[in-house]
Amino acid sequence: MSMKSVQFVAEEARAAAARFPLALSLCAAACVTAWSMIGGPQPEPHLRVILMLTFGFGAALFYALALVNENFPLPAPARPWHLTLAGVLFLVFFFFRFAGAEGLDYGDRFAQWAFVVIMLAAFAPYIGSGEPLAMWQFDRRLAERGAVSAVYTVVSFAGISLALAAVDKLLGVKVDEKAYQYLWAFAGLVFWPLHFMGATPARPGELASGFAYPRGLKLFTQYVLLPLASVYFLILYAYMARILVTQQWPQGWVSWLTSSASVLGLAAFLLLYPVSDLPENRWIRTFSRGFCAAALPLLLMLFAAVYKRVAQYGLTEHRYFLIALGLWLCGIFLYFLFSRRPDIRRVPMSLALLAAFTSAGPWGAYSAGLASQSARLERLLAGNGLLAGGKAVKADRELPAEVRQGISGALDYILLYHGPETLKKYFPPDHPALAGARVAGRGGKPAVDLMSFLGQEYVDRWALAGSSSLSIRSDQSGMALAGYDRAFSFRAQPPG
Repeated sequence: MSMKSVQFVAEEARAAAARFPLALSLCAAACVTAWSMIGGPQPEPHLRVILMLTFGFGAALFYALALVNENFPLPAPARPWHLTLAGVLFLVFFFFRFAGAEGLDYGDRFAQWAFVVIMLAAFAPYIGSGEPLAMWQFDRRLAERGAVSAVYTVVSFAGISLALAAVDKLLGVKVDEKAYQYLWAFAGLVFWPLHFMGATPARPGELASGFAYPRGLKLFTQYVLLPLASVYFLILYAYMARILVTQQWPQGWVSWLTSSASVLGLAAFLLLYPVSDLPENRWIRTFSRGFCAAALPLLLMLFAAVYKRVAQYGLTEHRYFLIALGLWLCGIFLYFLFSRRPDIRRVPMSLALLAAFTSAGPWGAYSAGLASQSARLERLLAGNGLLAGGKAVKADRELPAEVRQGISGALDYILLYHGPETLKKYFPPDHPALAGARVAGRGGKPAVDLMSFLGQEYVDRWALAGSSSLSIRSDQSGMALAGYDRAFSFRAQPPG
């Protein structure tokens, strides 16, 4: 590497530190937290993971807020530091609100708010005004730089790791294995964001003019993404015709294919947006309107498939998100159909608002999913004589396998996503199955024990699906046993 290259990288790093001091400080805090977990066993490791993720989330949040402060004049009497203070308060709330969450529940919430922040960063410089074309160019640069920074990070880590290994093996200087973990934490949590933020355009409003559209991107979108989305649509229309002929409800899996194909097509049109007005590319606008119109009947099929699943098994977070995505796709496709000059800024803006709106409150995905599954469990218990005075009681007979599977599934979901507190309404609060935190996966010991309390055998969700496989599950908590490290109980579930 030449001296000029080193100087350029150093200047980029200094510029990033000057523009995004809070974001990079939180990156460093996340790295230090990760190092503290590498050092050895620590008290409350779960909280340390939450803290590290919160620092990482905060880095992305303050990066986006810095872009807002740079480009959007806040109405009086607000000042830029007011927005920063609001970000600090939200970050503190984010940590303490979800500090007790675990597993999939926290993972979903974190991913949802991370998505909100990513969308905010995508349109932050263009909230008040700005050319849609400038936003497209800004986001393209960020995406390209993110990929380049990832390559730099991986290559740098691999190169330094190889050098450390050579020092260890060839020169006999002992290198602790944890050194590689420390190095990876620094590379991913400090070097990557520093390298990425250093290339953030300083004047995003001027990006609309004087740039050449990447020919490779046009070829990839035109000859790969669009044909793929079109093939998926043809398959889905053939499946829709089959439904109309056979009069059978669509399968649940089709909803994911429909949403994926719709998102793929929308992404293709967004990628081709800068060249869609050129005389030789007028077909793009015609094709995009036809694609949007063709997607609407398929989205109706998506809603029918999700309705069938909700009617059978109740609402869950993921079904809620699928419904929300379907409604958003309907809205955005109608907007592109009937708007003379669609503004692509509406895409990230509406997505950010939708994700934030569905993240909390009684209307949110998590409250709605818990309420639906709790009501489903109560119906199953009450309808089969397992509920007396609002409390679960032991059955005097073995229930049909389908009923046992439904109760097992509801218990699994509540324990996995929301923990045992909700179930204390029906089961004895001091029951051992409700004493711990949420389980690590479906079919765990707490759900099996609660089914035993009801006098029923736990039935796996795949047990009645005609599978020819053998399901073997273990209690991951284990127990101490003299002469052995741990003892684990296994349960084999034959098909049928």
